[in-house]
Amino acid sequence: MEYPVSIVREGRATIMIPDLVKHLGQKTHQVSSKKLPVFYNPRMEFNRDLSVVVLNVFTQNRKHGIIICEPLTGTGIRGIRYALEVPQVRHIIIGDRNRTSVELAKKNITMNNVSGKVSIKHMDANLHLSSIAIEKSQVDVVDLDPYGSPAPFLDSAARAVNKNNGLLCITATDMPALVGVIKRICIRKYGSVPLKTMYAHETALRILIAASVLSITRHGHGTQPILAHSTDHYVRIYLKIHRGKEMAKQTVSRLGYVSHCDRCFTREMIALSEPMGKMCPECGGPLVIGGPLWTDELADRNFVNDCIKEAKKLQLGKINGVLKLLHRIDGELEISPTFYDVHVLAKRLKMSSPPLSVVISNLRRQGYLAARTHFKNTGFRTNASAREVMDILKSAMV
Repeated sequence: MEYPVSIVREGRATIMIPDLVKHLGQKTHQVSSKKLPVFYNPRMEFNRDLSVVVLNVFTQNRKHGIIICEPLTGTGIRGIRYALEVPQVRHIIIGDRNRTSVELAKKNITMNNVSGKVSIKHMDANLHLSSIAIEKSQVDVVDLDPYGSPAPFLDSAARAVNKNNGLLCITATDMPALVGVIKRICIRKYGSVPLKTMYAHETALRILIAASVLSITRHGHGTQPILAHSTDHYVRIYLKIHRGKEMAKQTVSRLGYVSHCDRCFTREMIALSEPMGKMCPECGGPLVIGGPLWTDELADRNFVNDCIKEAKKLQLGKINGVLKLLHRIDGELEISPTFYDVHVLAKRLKMSSPPLSVVISNLRRQGYLAARTHFKNTGFRTNASAREVMDILKSAMV
């Protein structure tokens, strides 16, 4: 091998990865792992742990097992872990356009004794997915975990995935675009205007869902997120596919826009067909509009609860974080879209931030729904209006 490697263990897999220190002669925190001959990100172990949980739940009661395609494989770690940790997996097709990645992934497949379950192709991801669609050998799960934006691969993935209860798993790490720091890139890649607000990571997730949804509905099928989350430097969604134009129609009806007033923090979800106002109905301030984006729930409660049960059975390196995330998502479901950041609100009111638990308790005492959000440790979700939230925040300091 032309570059030094290290051996790492993740889940049940033991794999070779390029050795960052030996290869570049620098400390690992000083340089991006993208500069390695084969991309491997140890920070995504959490992502892969949760994906193992999701696939174990998704494949329950499947008589014939499933076939997975992961066309951006890098070291092969994700596909190998699926082969070792998801019993219902029948076959996994991994691939990469980087020949060095393919060579290393082959060695890792052999090292983990999964050659019977995992095959690999040296091919561009879009060509790989399109060849599956053309051959009409649609796979049950397509997992996109690119370095950066998944936007170039969404349509190919939608074509390749089985339309009868298939699953699309999609990660996006291009957060500066999705949260509105570089707005023009989000518009170009996702066809959506992002908003740079206190709940920017939530709109980022909803924009990714919307872009993915449109890739599916344009082929005449529907979908829904069974789980979606924002963690660290990325957002991740799991979309279950539903066959038929009626399902596509229902799916599209859940797309819309968000209107936001930066003066009083009023926000509202608007359907695609509804007129958009220019002035805030609460304070008369100017409204900014973000979207199109997904306006409905970000997860299915039954599926989330099944994931919690399944996670407790598995041996995962990031089990505590996985369970914390799933419980937090479960707690915030069925409360109004978009969240509030107690620090941002307190700063606007020129007061010290009250304990989040006190704010939530006061909201509930007033009869509102309220819960912490997984998006931010200082964030909470409620069905109270922005004005009512600000009044209750003030009372928390009295």
